Amino acid sequence: MPRFLFLSVMDGALWGGSELLWAETAQWLQQQGHDVHACTFARPGVTIPGIQRLREAGVTVGHWRRLPKWFRLVRQPEYMVSPAPAKYLAQVRPDLFVINNGYQIPPFAWTEAGQQLGIPYVHVAHTVLETVWPDDPLAQRVGATLNQAAAAFWVSEANQRVAFRQFVAHPPVDEVVRNPYQVSRETPFTWPETSGLRLAFVGRLANKHKGCDLILDVLAQEKWRQRDLSVDFYGDGPCRQQLEALAREWKLDRVQFKGHVSDVDGIWQEHHALLLPSRQEGLPIVIVEAMMRGRPCIVTDVCGNAELMQDNVDGLVAASPNVRALDEALERAWQARADLRGMGQRAYTHIRERVPAHPAEVFGHRLLALLSGQSGGRS
Repeated sequence: MPRFLFLSVMDGALWGGSELLWAETAQWLQQQGHDVHACTFARPGVTIPGIQRLREAGVTVGHWRRLPKWFRLVRQPEYMVSPAPAKYLAQVRPDLFVINNGYQIPPFAWTEAGQQLGIPYVHVAHTVLETVWPDDPLAQRVGATLNQAAAAFWVSEANQRVAFRQFVAHPPVDEVVRNPYQVSRETPFTWPETSGLRLAFVGRLANKHKGCDLILDVLAQEKWRQRDLSVDFYGDGPCRQQLEALAREWKLDRVQFKGHVSDVDGIWQEHHALLLPSRQEGLPIVIVEAMMRGRPCIVTDVCGNAELMQDNVDGLVAASPNVRALDEALERAWQARADLRGMGQRAYTHIRERVPAHPAEVFGHRLLALLSGQSGGRS
C-alpha cells in the first residue's frame, strides 16, 4: 500500500474550511488501508477536533513550527521551519505528499526538499490572490515549482485562470477540485416562514477578504433603514470589534453578531439568503452549503463566488466588491423577494448537479490515480 503525507501550511485560523479537503481525504485513504501521515502547524496547548479525528482514524500526525526570529535573520525565512523539510520527508518517505496551502505561492522549502529526494508532490491552493501579484523572479520560481509538481489543484476555475496569468505554468495535471461541505444532501427543501427579508453572512469576520464592512455601509442608507431587512453575522475574526463599533456608530439595529454556531442547518431555517460581499476568495464552502439548503446567495463577482450559480436564476451577483454594486444586488433581491423561494428551489436542484456527494473521496481516488500513472491532464 502507498504511503501518503498531507502537509498543511495553514498557520492562521485554528481550523477553517480550507482544512476540510485534505483532512477528510486523509481519513478516507486511511480507511482504505493506506499508510497516511499528516503534518500541521504546531499549536501547543490547543485542542483541535479535526486533529483528534485524524488520530482516531489511525492517521500519524506530526507538527511543524516556525523557528525564532533571531534564528531566521541569518537565513531566508521560508526555510526556517522545524523539523527541517528534507529531514522530515526523508524520515516519513511518502510515495506522494500533498501540500495544502491557503494561497498560490508554494512553500519552497518543502517542494525543493521533495525534488531533491525524488518524492512527488501535489499542490492544492484554496485562494489565488490578485492582491499578491508576483514580480518576474517569483513568478518564474512558482511556475517552475508547479511544472515539477505531480499535480496542481485549485478550488475554483477563476483561481485556476488567475494563477495561469500569474505564472504561465503547465503542471502535468492542472485541475479544479471541490471542497467538502457540512450539510446533508438528503435534507428536503424547506423555506423560512419569517417575514421581511432575513439575510445571513457566514464566515470569518475579516474585511480584507470577506468585505463585511460593505454590508454595513449599504445598510446605513436611509432606504434600507425603512425596510424590513435584517442581517445576522455568523462567525468571528480579526475585524469583529471594528464591525460592532461601526454598527453602533451608524445605529444599525437590524444587524446582529451571532458568533460561531455549530448547527449550520439551523442558520438556514431562519434566513432567506446568504449575503457574501467578498473582496477575495477561492470558492466559499458556505455558498455550497447555503445552496444545498435551498437558499439563493447574494455574492460579489470575485474569483469562484459566482461559478456555481446563474445571476437572477438561482442567485444574485454584484458586479464588484464595492458599496454601489452591492446596493444594486441587494435592491434586486428586495424587489424580487416574492420570487426568492423559487430561486432557492432552483439553487437546491442545481448545486446537487454541480458538486459531488463526497468530494474527499473523489479527491482520494484522484490521488490514487496519480500514483498509478493515470495522470489525466488539464481540466
